[in-house]
Amino acid sequence: MAGRRFAPRIAMYSHDTFGLGHITRTLRIGRAVTSALPEATVLVLTGSPVAHRMTFPDRIEYVKLPSVRKRGPEQYVSRDLSIPFWRLRQMRIRILRDTMRLYRPHLLFVDNVPLGMKGEILPCLEELKRAGTALHLNLRDILDEPGVVREQWQRDGTYSVLESLYDEIQVFGDASIHDSALAYSLPAEKTRFHGYIAPLERRQGERRPSRRRRNGCPSVLVTIGGGEDGAENIRCVLEAARALGDAHPISFDLVLGPLMECGESVAILEAIRRTPRVSGREFVADLADFMPQYDLVISMGGYNTLCEVMARARRSLVIPRVYPRREQELRARALAARGVLTMLQPSERTPERLGAMIRESLEEGPVLPSPWTPSMQGLASLQRRLVEIAPSFQDPPRRLRSRKREERASIRARAPVGSGVLALALGLLLGVAGPAGAGVLPRDVNTEVMAGYDSNILDASDAEIRAFETHDPNSYFVVGRMRDAAMTVSLDGKWALPISGEKTDLRLRYERLQYLHEPIRVENHYSLLWRSQIDPGTSVAFTLALAPDVYQRHRKDKDAVPGDPVFRAEVRDEWDTSIQIVRALAPAWSSQFVLEGSLRDYTEAFNERDRWRAGGRTGLLWQPGGVKLDLSGGYRRLRSRNVPYLGSDLSYRDWSLRSSLEGTCLGGFLKLRGYANHDWLMYTSSDPSDANHFGREDQEWDLGGVAQHSLSRSLDWKISVAHVQRSASSALSSTSDLDEEGSIRDTFVATGFAWHWHP
Repeated sequence: MAGRRFAPRIAMYSHDTFGLGHITRTLRIGRAVTSALPEATVLVLTGSPVAHRMTFPDRIEYVKLPSVRKRGPEQYVSRDLSIPFWRLRQMRIRILRDTMRLYRPHLLFVDNVPLGMKGEILPCLEELKRAGTALHLNLRDILDEPGVVREQWQRDGTYSVLESLYDEIQVFGDASIHDSALAYSLPAEKTRFHGYIAPLERRQGERRPSRRRRNGCPSVLVTIGGGEDGAENIRCVLEAARALGDAHPISFDLVLGPLMECGESVAILEAIRRTPRVSGREFVADLADFMPQYDLVISMGGYNTLCEVMARARRSLVIPRVYPRREQELRARALAARGVLTMLQPSERTPERLGAMIRESLEEGPVLPSPWTPSMQGLASLQRRLVEIAPSFQDPPRRLRSRKREERASIRARAPVGSGVLALALGLLLGVAGPAGAGVLPRDVNTEVMAGYDSNILDASDAEIRAFETHDPNSYFVVGRMRDAAMTVSLDGKWALPISGEKTDLRLRYERLQYLHEPIRVENHYSLLWRSQIDPGTSVAFTLALAPDVYQRHRKDKDAVPGDPVFRAEVRDEWDTSIQIVRALAPAWSSQFVLEGSLRDYTEAFNERDRWRAGGRTGLLWQPGGVKLDLSGGYRRLRSRNVPYLGSDLSYRDWSLRSSLEGTCLGGFLKLRGYANHDWLMYTSSDPSDANHFGREDQEWDLGGVAQHSLSRSLDWKISVAHVQRSASSALSSTSDLDEEGSIRDTFVATGFAWHWHP
């Protein structure tokens, strides 16, 4: 609209799983944003359970995410809702995605956790990046021990996200206290240090805190932040106050925090009432405004508290938290070494030791403000940066993703592609028979046409088949049946390559699997085999295979917005490759060594399922006369891209045994080949809430064989059978979203004819 002023939309994500620090820091940054950009509005997305107690200034709104409680490093549970954590996490992901799509921010600040709580913000980052939103990560000075952080970030892919998605990293600290860029290997070109965040000064007209009545004795303020932990500090202060008694009269004001467990809070407040010169309360808004009225502030050393202490307090004594992170201890130790405060280790926390340190701090402790205090201009520095980059903000498109593009991916037609490729393959292999192509005529051409029956066309788990048969509303399949008749057509040619001194041949193969009633399951397979005899006893073979647009099934799309299809097709491209070395050992005996690799590349809207697999196997070949026996064992490692935010980790280790036997029977009437393979799959998920894969072990059998009878010199009849069965020892008998594979059974039987051509 002509004349309309540009109003930047800023979003701020704060996961808030513990304490008050994240939401407090977020609000201070939010106020700085609206002061620097007078037309801007800020939307805070927070999981803080006390967001309703905070004061949100004009032009700052918030969306509440369901709250979680931290049980340990990277372990969370629902705080108040009686639902499993994985389901609550999905709620948070959907709220975040829907909110971002409707708000369409120009800039998103992510607080302290690059991927969000258990990766929940990552889907938004990827989508907003495509839409042109500026993405900034806000970090406090210290996260945890550098080695712990680097190992975690390497494991969950954070470094890749920092490089590919984030535009800037804002560190609210001082490199002379802690060089976060060096400690955590942050991208140097994206990282900016802004200084610590001082508490905001009250604006003109805002009510000032009432003056505290002084009784002539020294006064101490004790705070433990949100109050989820720190009760031991409070109890120790109470005992120290009783021990000091009238001989050393000191008054104490204790702030327990709004998140302290109710029973514990009641017990402590009762103990406070029985202790002279001690008062207590649950919560004090704008606690920093009261700090100048006390002679000493005792705290746990959280980021916000120490920023407030350095800006407002007279003296500081810190008893830091050391579990599940050592962040507070590292910060307190660095500031104590600089002469800003005094620190007491939790391991040394006794009433006698604390009482002595309180007296020492009141008499001789470092006085604030101090000439050694680090820069407290973090917000002013950020405001200058916002003014610089605001002109570059782009207005995101009205829809953050293309509905038409996704629907094209979900209904992608596969049947016409196969017929066109088949015609092309026939032209390549047979059309060269004319005079112009005589030089590249294949040495052998083989064609097979087989009719078969598949008992499980989608390789669906037992749970999924039960859901299909009972019309479970949580399942969705576009097929009308799980069993179907099928045709397989294959064509391959072999060329002898004129490479001097080597016996080398090249084989190209095309195969099409065509289901008769369910064409969406049609597959096309292409492969190349290069084999070379590098010396009389050694041969090397290289294989490359591709199966494009393999339809897996329709699944629920966790990212679907209202009005979009809830179910989308899961489609992937499959790439497989291997290198095999066979070495003669003795008459009839050979050794073999195989390196294998594969890639499963999924299309939208399930590309987070991408996975790759690599491994090897070794074994022996025995060929006495017309018999061939193959025995080998191997190990493969599969890793899936869907960590961390899909909610399940499909990665596993695979130990395998492979065996096959070839020969003839009935005086050469039948040529037989049978095989039996066994795999042990050990899933590597480390998340106990990943019920489908945590601690799961699978046993898989792959059995089958082929019988072939020669009808003429160039025509054979053959029959084949293949059976796969897998048992999942810890998979659930059914899952709420039927989203993961469990126990599976599948049998495919086919018969038909093979034609050979030898020019």
